[in-house]
Formats: sequence, C-alpha cells, structure tokens
Amino acid sequence: MLALQVLAAVTLVALFFAWRVTQQQGPHIQDESMFAISVRSAAEQLPKWKTITSEGNPARVSRNAPRTVYGIHRLVLATVPRTGNGWMRGLLEGATGVATESVFKEGVQSVFRERSQAFGKGCGWLEDCNLVRTSAGIDPVVVKVIMYQLEKVAEEERVYMDLPSFMQAWVMHHTFWHNLRVPMFVYRYEDLLANPIVILRTVLKSSGLWDYYRLSDVELARVANLPRLQTFKSKRFGASTKQKDDVAHAYHKYDAKDIEWILDNYRSILDLFGYTGMYEVWLQAARGELTDDDEISVMVQRAMLKTARTSNWGDVYTFDDAYFGL
Repeated sequence: MLALQVLAAVTLVALFFAWRVTQQQGPHIQDESMFAISVRSAAEQLPKWKTITSEGNPARVSRNAPRTVYGIHRLVLATVPRTGNGWMRGLLEGATGVATESVFKEGVQSVFRERSQAFGKGCGWLEDCNLVRTSAGIDPVVVKVIMYQLEKVAEEERVYMDLPSFMQAWVMHHTFWHNLRVPMFVYRYEDLLANPIVILRTVLKSSGLWDYYRLSDVELARVANLPRLQTFKSKRFGASTKQKDDVAHAYHKYDAKDIEWILDNYRSILDLFGYTGMYEVWLQAARGELTDDDEISVMVQRAMLKTARTSNWGDVYTFDDAYFGL
C-alpha cells in the first residue's frame, strides 16, 4: 500500500481537503511554482526524516527515504494553517493511541509554533531533522493551555496577508500537491465539520491504520468526545446555526467585491474542489439578494453536495442527501 497523503487548504474560510487513492487524474494546473511546506507524520514516532532539497524543489522527499515504519506506511498531513490540521491529528491520535509528530523548517521563528507546542520547540525541518512530539487534543488540560497561549499572542506578533497574496500562496500549495500525482484521498474541511467520525473512519481505512491497529467503532465513539472536537461543534453546518462564523455564512467577513475577485480569478481551482457553487451563493448573499439565514445554509449545502458528485477527481465524496440532512 502506498502512503496516504492528506492535504489541507484555505480560501475565504477554512477549507480542508485530503487525498484519496485514485487512478483518475484531474485537470493539470499550469503553475510551476514550488514552495516550502510543513510535513506532518501520523505513523509511528520516527527517529529521523530523510530528505534532500534543491533550490527549485524544497520539499522533494529522497527516493532513498524509508517508506515504512514498523510495517506500516506513513500518513502525511501537508497543510495550510488554520484548516483543521490539529483537529484531525487529535482524532487520529485518539483513535490509534499513537502520537503525531511535526517537522519545521530550519531557522524559522514561529510564534504560533512556539505557543502551540507545549512539550518543546521544533528543532528543524529538513536534513535529518528530529521530529517533535506535538501536544495532542486528548488531554483537556493541555487543550485549555494551548488555547490560552494562542489567544495571548500579541497583535504585533501576528502576521497578516492581503487577499491576493494569500490566494497566490494557496494556489501554489495546491498546484504543488496536485501536480505531484501521488495516490490520495480527498475530503474538505466542510465534510469534516459535517461528520468528523465518518471522515475519520474513511481516513483510517484508506490508510491501512484501521486494520493495522485492529480498530473498531468503539475507538471512534471514544474520540467523538475528545476535548478538541468539542471546540468545533459551534461551527457545524446546519440551517439551525445562526452564528456569523458558521461556514455557510462566512461571507459576512468579506465584501462582495472580494468574492467576485475570487470567482473571476480562481474559478478553475474552485471547480476542482467543488467550491464554485458555494461562492456563488455567498456572492448573492453579500449583494443582499439572499437574506434568510436558513435559506442560505441550505443553498450552500446543496451546492457543495452537487459539485462534489461531479468532481473532476472522480468518486471522492460518497455521501447522499441524508449526509446533510436534506
């Protein structure tokens, strides 16, 4: 079995994708840009991470690197920040009982990294870097400490990007992984919000971890109550959710012209992951053409479901209307 790769991404709101094993190729994205990425491992704790680098390919893994650890394959999460990575890592750790690890770029001083890694700072990223134990979302005390630390990050320590710069980085991220053409499982952040246990079960089975650790629904029932999972309940999809930070109503954070700009310049990649319909509903809402919160929620959910069924990636999402309660 090849290693399962997991990819996360952000558009105007946090959008999470992961990769599925598939023989079908999606459309090629015409962009040769490469950039440094963070690599996550959810396999056994590894003593070393063997990689080679070059100026044009900073994230290319050595052909001689070990592909398996203690008989199983690595599970890699390659993510854009603030997209549910920590949430998924907590779920994986809770289900398997195995700690995830982080790999950081050499010499980078990251406030977020230092505040969120309760058990030590990262030592580096490439060239025989030691992996660093992450603070998992299993212990409620650890979760509360981490959230407190992150909330106390001073304003001058925060880094902001304008929308065009962020979208350029976001597209480069997906271009790199999409064009890499490795076996993958694809899911979105909204899918994780809607039914985290279904997504977790699929990731575990697709990666081989389900069979390797002889897991069952008993373990899934346990992780469903993890402290980290509780923090996401207020963001769940649903017409009954009136909060402004609900995914379906994230358009409140942006002007209509911003959403128009995204659709005009990035429609092809939105199509690739099934987000165009959601942005079109957002645009109507931002213009005041839609005003009912329940109607907006249902329209966004239906748009996501419809585009998922016709995704260029093939049969990635297998949920029916009952998945969204429609």
